[in-house]
Amino acid sequence: MKINYIRVSTSTQNKDVQEFNLSSDYKVFKETCSGSIAFQERSQGAKIIELVKEGKVEEILIHDISRIGRNNLDVLSMIQFFTLHNVNLVSRREGLSTMIEGKPNPIASLIIGILSTLAQHELDRMKERRNEGIARAKERGVYSSNGGNKREETREEFLAKDSTKKIVKFLKEGNSLRRVASLSGCSLGKVQKVVKILGGAPEPEPKAKKNKVNSSSNLRDNYIESLEELDSLDVIDKSPSQWLKENRVITPQIKVNLENETEEERKEWERMIREQNKNT
Repeated sequence: MKINYIRVSTSTQNKDVQEFNLSSDYKVFKETCSGSIAFQERSQGAKIIELVKEGKVEEILIHDISRIGRNNLDVLSMIQFFTLHNVNLVSRREGLSTMIEGKPNPIASLIIGILSTLAQHELDRMKERRNEGIARAKERGVYSSNGGNKREETREEFLAKDSTKKIVKFLKEGNSLRRVASLSGCSLGKVQKVVKILGGAPEPEPKAKKNKVNSSSNLRDNYIESLEELDSLDVIDKSPSQWLKENRVITPQIKVNLENETEEERKEWERMIREQNKNT
């Protein structure tokens, strides 16, 4: 029996690169597992070992040496095991065969030893980079030892965030949820989360009362009162001099005595009255 052994570390990896256009003499064994797992501890690896022990296997075809393992001792021990049982291990990428005409290939054993050492070195480097990443994460305070799952944030911690405070501020101003999201630069989902945590949108803050003098309604009322006062004084229907003689006032609040005024002074009063009527 000839075997084509295929191994990938994750289910997302492409197995096609390890599949060859082989004859029907080859039986394909596929599995998904880490290369750090010993060959004999793998489900398909254990089956192959049993077939080898029974003397049913003459050749094992692999894509590269790392398919057998990434640990030096594991790889070399498996090659020795296959050689003792007269099984030729063929690595397509390296172009190596452990057996030539039924005899061990010393050159292949030497090269395989070097390749497995390199594979072991790469594995060690990966572990070193992983540990360095964990150390940096711990320094930043973002590392979690529970598989990367973040600790659930408390209500107080969430509301203490600057972004949350912005959302609450804009909600209190009476803005819509979408406008709050736009003003705060946060997502609509986060705004909805704030509203949910607060048990509803906060009550809008009462607006400061405007000064009566600046109120448009008060200005309108004052204007109407002024017109009523003018109507009662009958300013429009009478000439300034006639009105002065009859009422002797220029406004309802200012009384004047014209008996001792000169002609120039009377003309000045009349001019002032005309200007006031024009402004009104």
